[in-house]
Amino acid sequence: MEEIDSLEESVSEIKGSHLGSEELESFTREVLPTSEREPIVSIVAADTSLTREISVANARDQLAEQCAHAAKLLLQRDPPNKPLAQAYTELSGWTRGRSTVNFLWIATSELAIAQAVQYAVLGFMEPEDDVEFENIEISIDRSFIKEERPITFWKEFIRLSHLNRSRSNVAFQIPNTWKHRDHRKYDGGGYRDFTDLYRNHLNFVDSRSTVGIQIADICANICLRHHRGETDLKAYSNLQSRIMTPVGTSLLLKHFDERSVFSDGPEQHVRMRGVDDLKEELRNQAKNNRGS
Repeated sequence: MEEIDSLEESVSEIKGSHLGSEELESFTREVLPTSEREPIVSIVAADTSLTREISVANARDQLAEQCAHAAKLLLQRDPPNKPLAQAYTELSGWTRGRSTVNFLWIATSELAIAQAVQYAVLGFMEPEDDVEFENIEISIDRSFIKEERPITFWKEFIRLSHLNRSRSNVAFQIPNTWKHRDHRKYDGGGYRDFTDLYRNHLNFVDSRSTVGIQIADICANICLRHHRGETDLKAYSNLQSRIMTPVGTSLLLKHFDERSVFSDGPEQHVRMRGVDDLKEELRNQAKNNRGS
């Protein structure tokens, strides 16, 4: 598209906050793809009465304890895996060192990614869409993150968060038609199958040179303006059919409360998986597929 090409050739970064109402409306008509199967996830971190700071801190510390317990288990192996144990020890310290505001922001990003993947799966479930899932890449604005080590921590945080949400019975919906096709990256075990996606195909990029990030920023700014009171914003009206949220809502809220923390210890949620565990998991998956 000519409009997207012009974004790529632009020397300076295009930000949604720099555009007026008419420019935003023109953007939704002329730049965005015409297909309504390109979902936009509208999400906000609700740090209001729904979220208490102590709940955020408890969730953060719980994840840090799980990472520390993983390191302990790795050292107890025969032979011990010292490099990976050290990585989990560092991840535990990094997680515990996040402020509650920063942790809430990271957790919101994780939920946004999970929802984006979920809606992509539901929006492209037919056999002719299978090619779309062969090489998925997720891009996040690198923002203030300049060093590689924090990026590694972010990737592992997102992967572990999906595991925790899966164990909390937050189901990942798989179309029945997928169970008879080769979509093992997303099928069977829910979030536990996302390791490759989040470790190897999640990238932190410079928004100044990434058109997709700039488009996402403009769409997010349109949603922000609408929810701050600009209810007559034409750009938002043009986006509405693309915004994917739970039924009956116009945005997805992220908050923490007492339900965000397990009542038991990390040893109940972190364990070493052996060959026998993997064989049993594959047998159960095959049984479920035959029963569908």
